Amino acid sequence: MLGIQIEQYDITGKEPSLLEALSVTFTTDAEETQQRVYANVTGGMLNEYTGDLADSVIAKQAAVEGAEVKSSVQAGGGQAWYANLLEKGVPHPWEEDTKRGTQGKGGGRGVLAFESVGETFFRRMVEHPAAPPRPFFSSVVETMTPKIEEDTRKTVETVLNEQSRTKELYS
Repeated sequence: MLGIQIEQYDITGKEPSLLEALSVTFTTDAEETQQRVYANVTGGMLNEYTGDLADSVIAKQAAVEGAEVKSSVQAGGGQAWYANLLEKGVPHPWEEDTKRGTQGKGGGRGVLAFESVGETFFRRMVEHPAAPPRPFFSSVVETMTPKIEEDTRKTVETVLNEQSRTKELYS
C-alpha cells in the first residue's frame, strides 16, 4: 500500500480554533491529493481496467490525536495489491502462472486472459517483461508537498493573527 501523511502539526498549548482551522486545511489538501491520484489511475497516467486501484485511493479526514492534527491519503492494498509494482516498477522479467482455476473459481489449472493490439489472448503461463516505474502516486506527492506546506503556514499565520487582534481588542 502506498501512503502519505498529509501533515502533522504540534498544537500543544494552542487555541482550539487553530485545531479546527488546521483540520479543515489538512482535509482539503488530502481531498485534492486524492483527486489528483485518482485522475492518474483513471487515464491520466495509467489505463483503468478493473477499477480496483481507483477504488483504493482514499483520503482520510483530518483527525486530532493528542496535540497533533493528522490527515493522510493512501492507494493500494486488498484487490489493488499491485499498486507498488506499478509505482516502483519491476526491474526484471517474471513468469505468471495460475493454479487456482479459471478466474480463481475452480479447481485445477486456470487461464490468464489479457489484451494486446485489440485481441484477447488466453494462456496458462505468461512471461512479463521488466516493467518501468509509473509513479502515479509519488508524482502527486511531489507536486502537492509545497502547496500543503504553504497552506499550513497560511492557516497558522491567519489564526494566530486573528487571536492577536482579539487579545488587543479586549486588553
